[in-house]
Amino acid sequence: MRTVAASGLRCIALTLLAGAMLSACGPDASPAEQVRATVARAKEGAEARDISAVMKLVANGYADTQGQDKRAVRALMHGFFVVNQSVHLLTRVEDLEFPSDDIAEARVTVGMLGRQSQEDWSFAADVYEFDLRFVREDEDWLLQSAEWRRPGR
Repeated sequence: MRTVAASGLRCIALTLLAGAMLSACGPDASPAEQVRATVARAKEGAEARDISAVMKLVANGYADTQGQDKRAVRALMHGFFVVNQSVHLLTRVEDLEFPSDDIAEARVTVGMLGRQSQEDWSFAADVYEFDLRFVREDEDWLLQSAEWRRPGR
């Protein structure tokens, strides 16, 4: 059960935080402001356990180093939300670079805490660093790929 929870936490953070950019600050915001605002919105979507909102932030061509595609991320998130009735995330964008106008790369540290039920005081907690790659499609920034690890590795 702990493995499912940890995998789900990673997927949530990965998908949501990294997520995709819905032009959260409006059209006049800089790309960096848009990415940071979207990370905040992704966090809110994950904490609300809203799979649809989170998956809107993931590019159809998503692929990660674990061999997961968008459908696999959706399935992992669904499983995590079923198991964990409460999700809390702390996020910090450590680095944000733009190798081109339509690509953003971010390193995000995420503290994750999940609880299985209101009555259960068992928590699953982890901290991960994510290397996220976003692609701009029209006015939206979408998560294209992600790698994650425990801090210091």
